[in-house]
Amino acid sequence: MQSFDPRPPVAGPRVTLRRGRYVSGSVASDRIAALAGLLTALFVGLASYVAVIVAMPPVLADLDVKSSDVAATVAQSVAADLSRAVGLGIPLGAMRGVDDYLSEILGFAPEVDGIAILDRQERLLFSSRSGDALLDRPHARAPIMAPAGGTGEGEGGTGDGEGAAIGSVIAQASSATHAGVMRAIAASAAAVALLAGILVGLAVRIVRLERVDLPTVRTAAMLHAAARGHFVIRGLTPAGVLPPVADALARAVTPIQLTYRRIQALVEEIKAVDGSAAVRQRVGDALGALEGLRLETRRGRLRHIGLVWWPAAALTVIAATRPLIANFAYDRIGNDPFAEVAVAFAVTAETIGAILGVILAALLAGRWSKPATFAAMLMAAAAYAAVYVIRDYRVFTATVTFAAFCGWFAVWSVLATEGAGRRLPWRGAIVLLGAAAAGPMIGGLLAEAEGRRAAFATLGVLAALLAVASTAGAPRLPQRRRPVPPALRLSPADVLALLAASLALFAWADVSLAGTVLRERYAEMALNFGLAGAASFVPVLLRWRLPAPAGGLVAAAAVLAGAGLVPAAAAVGVDVLQPAVSVLAGLGFGIVAFALGARAFVPSSAIAIGVGGVAAGALHAADMVQPGAGLALAAIAATALAGLAVLAAVTHALGWAR
Repeated sequence: MQSFDPRPPVAGPRVTLRRGRYVSGSVASDRIAALAGLLTALFVGLASYVAVIVAMPPVLADLDVKSSDVAATVAQSVAADLSRAVGLGIPLGAMRGVDDYLSEILGFAPEVDGIAILDRQERLLFSSRSGDALLDRPHARAPIMAPAGGTGEGEGGTGDGEGAAIGSVIAQASSATHAGVMRAIAASAAAVALLAGILVGLAVRIVRLERVDLPTVRTAAMLHAAARGHFVIRGLTPAGVLPPVADALARAVTPIQLTYRRIQALVEEIKAVDGSAAVRQRVGDALGALEGLRLETRRGRLRHIGLVWWPAAALTVIAATRPLIANFAYDRIGNDPFAEVAVAFAVTAETIGAILGVILAALLAGRWSKPATFAAMLMAAAAYAAVYVIRDYRVFTATVTFAAFCGWFAVWSVLATEGAGRRLPWRGAIVLLGAAAAGPMIGGLLAEAEGRRAAFATLGVLAALLAVASTAGAPRLPQRRRPVPPALRLSPADVLALLAASLALFAWADVSLAGTVLRERYAEMALNFGLAGAASFVPVLLRWRLPAPAGGLVAAAAVLAGAGLVPAAAAVGVDVLQPAVSVLAGLGFGIVAFALGARAFVPSSAIAIGVGGVAAGALHAADMVQPGAGLALAAIAATALAGLAVLAAVTHALGWAR
């Protein structure tokens, strides 16, 4: 008996559907999302610029008035101290230690740029600056009066007696406060525009993923199966995706499915009447002709969109703490010699907590996803809220470590569930890169607007809301236990490239900028984090097919140059190099992520990235010996790792590593 081949004969050359064509259709979605984000950023940036132009002059004028008032108060206080010293019989021009006294006053009054002391003839006696620069600029003045019962005599005095002015103190309001406010407002406006663009772009990309890209891939797979005689319909969403072909195929397959179900029902009735082996054999032979047809019932489309937006939102809240951890830990210990060790300890411990959360989620493989996600996010929310009342840096470090563990465990519990796997090529850029770009900007802007403690409390509230939201949506099922496909395994070159890029990026942004260079300038901090995050999307959008080690080299070289050039440029008042280094570091990381593709967004990659963060935090302890040594060591280590990645890639390509 000849077997029945359900595949119809094809005359002429075989025509096949190019599945890759439909998969690569995500390029259009990427560009649409990027265009939407760019237009949003431009619109918000223009609106912010107009608002700044309108609101800036009154704010700056009020700031100048307040700075002048502070300068006048400082001048009066210094004049009173000098008057008391003269009353003790110390001539004004013969006083000692005045320069140190003026330096101490300036340390407590950053609103004042300089102080000078003049005698009765307006001759300069003491000044916090060399030369007569203070006399040529607008300043506040306070007279030094002769004390009660005194003669007012001394160097340059005339003995006019009580109530006579024997000199004057002038104090100049600092221009740094004016410039700092302008810089903070400009950075805030730019960060808000960039954040709005990223959020809109991510939202558009998620919608396109669920409504266009995944249905397109499913339709392409269904048409492939139909071309081979396998009529399978799984959650087909024909709207907007080849509508005529999909509708026609659905109408053609429906009668076949109904007939197949009738045959199955008839077979069950026959077996119930006569279940002998002979009958079963004859039924099996009769149904053999249908074995080539895989007919499955049409299933309703589950609401799986939560597999993308929820981890993206949760990880955004977790990443929002990145600009806050290092400088908060530093302030808990102050000017102590071990302050840099406290910063290193906080960053390292927090990253270790994140790594442990990823490992636990990978081991559980999505089991108890909803209860685990709800409980973990609720505990993370409580930890963030508790920061509001924490004073000790050790308690703070333990708290943020616990919060990172819970948060990352919750996120990867969702990413490990059934249904998230087929979103792997998209979810990495949307969830991980998107959260890394948007989260720190949100944290920095919150700290700029309401302070760090209130920012942590706000993030705690957001985490609690996300914990409640995690209970909604379609059921989440654990992943099947299966070995990691070879296509998702990391090679030694991949691991080294990830380590190099993450070490460079963490050392520059999370440790150097957040913990040292921009310690209290949260708006600029948010802008630098945002620029690095936005730059990481450039290779994805432009489809730069560069090897992963090349990205590690770019990030390491940028930070290595930044470690030497940025301090020198800042010394002469040039701050443009900071954003440039942030952009190049983020670009290098994006090159690595795009080169690895889906391999960049699996638990093993997340662990490798976390190890880079741990190394960046630990190396910062070297700043206790020499300021800036930690960043320099991290840049050198990242460069060495990138070089090893290049060597590993070359040896693998030449076959020497086999």
